[in-house]
Amino acid sequence: EEIGLKACKKHKRGRDFQVHITLIFMFMEAFIENLKFALCGEGNKDAENEEVKPLTPIKPPRGCLLMHPKLGYAHKMIHGVVYPPFADEGAIDILRTVDWSRQGDILIATYPKCGTTWMQQIVLSLLHQGNRIVGDPMEESPWIDRECSLLAHAERLRTGSLDTTDPIGTVNEWISGFENLIFSIDANGSQTSRRCFKTHAPWHLLPCGNNFSKGKIIVISRNPKDTALSMYAHYRGLPAFAYRGDWNHFFDELFLHGNVGHGDYFQHVRGWAQAYTAYNDRILWLTFEELKNDVPHGIQQVAQFLNIPTDQDLITKVTQSASFDAMKEAHQKRIQAGKQRMGSSNHFRSGTSGNWKGAYSDAQSKALDSLFNKQMANIPIVTDFGNGLRYHGNELLSSPTSQSNDTSEIGSPISPFHKDDLSQLERNK
Repeated sequence: EEIGLKACKKHKRGRDFQVHITLIFMFMEAFIENLKFALCGEGNKDAENEEVKPLTPIKPPRGCLLMHPKLGYAHKMIHGVVYPPFADEGAIDILRTVDWSRQGDILIATYPKCGTTWMQQIVLSLLHQGNRIVGDPMEESPWIDRECSLLAHAERLRTGSLDTTDPIGTVNEWISGFENLIFSIDANGSQTSRRCFKTHAPWHLLPCGNNFSKGKIIVISRNPKDTALSMYAHYRGLPAFAYRGDWNHFFDELFLHGNVGHGDYFQHVRGWAQAYTAYNDRILWLTFEELKNDVPHGIQQVAQFLNIPTDQDLITKVTQSASFDAMKEAHQKRIQAGKQRMGSSNHFRSGTSGNWKGAYSDAQSKALDSLFNKQMANIPIVTDFGNGLRYHGNELLSSPTSQSNDTSEIGSPISPFHKDDLSQLERNK
């Protein structure tokens, strides 16, 4: 890190270089702790009767907390919500202070592991009329909270503090440094000013002042059982989290209590449902499952919402580029070429719905069912657990052994909300 700071003085792209050095430093700290675990941790014994060595305590990355002293899960607390290790509260507060959005901007807002990268791929492909191969969607559609947090951290290392005297100037400077941010291309092949960002923030911590007033937001939700399983694999594959707990620990001690990245699943859904009530003309709500069931139709919905003209050729191109196999293959190629800066090696795990059944014990499934029934009451979201098991709020719509009598347009061109849901949700609010 010290070498990186010195190099920044002469490096023409000093800020970007310093961010990379900071990331390397954080990952190396976590890697060392994981290496210790691999050498002397749980399950390592050379002979059947040899005593298993106890887990050694984990040293958290700088400035982070741990959920468990030996199982890890490094994190930071941002206004009472669990955030990943990179988070910088000062940077996030600056983003929340000013409305840095501009006309045509797009924000993809999801709880983690609910189809974020998939939607980034779809939107980026649409913005370029299917005529450009998307590089890394996680960089071309930047995670605004993450990138600005890293830049803020680099500034603190360089100057000792974070300048908050000119918030809008600071944010614009940060965004101008996103070297891989992609602008859209119109039908004539000319560059336009449309930009796409992502966030996993809960609604009340939206990283943009005035509720992203000049742009549009796409929200993706996914059933909590598949979400939790995908989160577990994701965090085990990211060294920065220094997490070595098993599935039972992750589900029983972390996920069920909201002690995971970006907080409680149900509070996240409820908050964004409130946002949809207030700003339904600027928010498109889709579910992972409905998009999976009919990808071309979902792409058409997104294009219509973003006012992007389409034809069958464009829909076909985007469908192909956003297929799970195509995205996973591209991700693996970037890893092999040393060009993949974000995500884990198993970032693309299965891309399916309903796989949770093979991982959950009966007790775990019932525990989440109980929580779901309490938390989703009067929240008009359609949740699909796979194999025909679907709920509207906490009310059963259909099960594997029954046919739904519901005839409303679930997955309509606007959202999976039912008719009259908005007025009901407004009353709840």
